[in-house]
Amino acid sequence: EMNDNYQTFLSLCCHEYFHSWNIKTLKPRAFLPYQLDKESYTEQLWFYEGMTSYFDDYLLHASGIIDEKRYLKVLGDTLSRVERGAGQYQQSVTESSFLAWTKFYQQNENAPNSIVSYYAKGALIALSLDLMLRLQSEHKLTLGNVMKDLWHEFGKTSIGTADDTVLSWLNHYPGIDVSDFLKDALYNKDSIPLIELLQNFGIDVQRQVPVDDNNSGGKAADQPARVNFGAKYKASAQGLEIINVYHDESAYHAGLSAGDRIIAVDHLQVNEQSIKTILERYVPGDTVTVHAFRRDELMTLELTWLEPAKSSYLLSVKQPDKLKGWLTPSG
Repeated sequence: EMNDNYQTFLSLCCHEYFHSWNIKTLKPRAFLPYQLDKESYTEQLWFYEGMTSYFDDYLLHASGIIDEKRYLKVLGDTLSRVERGAGQYQQSVTESSFLAWTKFYQQNENAPNSIVSYYAKGALIALSLDLMLRLQSEHKLTLGNVMKDLWHEFGKTSIGTADDTVLSWLNHYPGIDVSDFLKDALYNKDSIPLIELLQNFGIDVQRQVPVDDNNSGGKAADQPARVNFGAKYKASAQGLEIINVYHDESAYHAGLSAGDRIIAVDHLQVNEQSIKTILERYVPGDTVTVHAFRRDELMTLELTWLEPAKSSYLLSVKQPDKLKGWLTPSG
């Protein structure tokens, strides 16, 4: 029986199998040959990891292993991860790729506010390209077709790709014009205009408040949060340990930082169970006293609850006739 963990495992298998073509043979020209004794730098990981991250989940659906509802939940999870932090407004996917050695694989507690994932945002760029290609070709050309063509032209021949190869290659298909979109998506620091594209395929996109900051994603919350905490946390021996603090949200304005251990809110002890009850007591605008340890120092902070962030993206098929073979409805 399919469950989330097994689906994640299958997606990982699909991801690594897809790499047999997309990075093992088709690869950046700068990687020819691979130099395993030192770092290799490229702007193209949005393509090699992002494209692969799009296809790893999409092919599970295309092969009939997961239905469209499971696929759209995963897509909502990816969209939520990219949109939740401020990182995509601080760094482009090409910068994230080029700085992978020093930033992406050296992440600190401020990562959601300072970097963007070329895996996740790259997957959204790939999805956008797939939908645009299908629309502009009257559903005759897909991203899968393009990947095969690129592999035969630059992978099988061991030529490799330059930074502008994908952009220039897409321009040679009759009736296709994705240049402006791709340049903006790769080099600008902004959101991708994906919602309208999904609507063109009959997909409804709703933004909703999750149950808490640890659970934003592609699934509706039974009890959405009443206030914004603005931090991810985990249980600790002394209460709750802050993992990440989101920029310009409640915890940030209160002065909380990653690594702080919250022990009480309004003089009531806090743990993983009680925090849910505590959050339900307040409304935006209420102010509480927070006691927390920063290393060995006990701090007393004032926290004002803000409106909860609509950080979950719920996707569903509303007009199956518009899917046109991109997804197969289960009925």
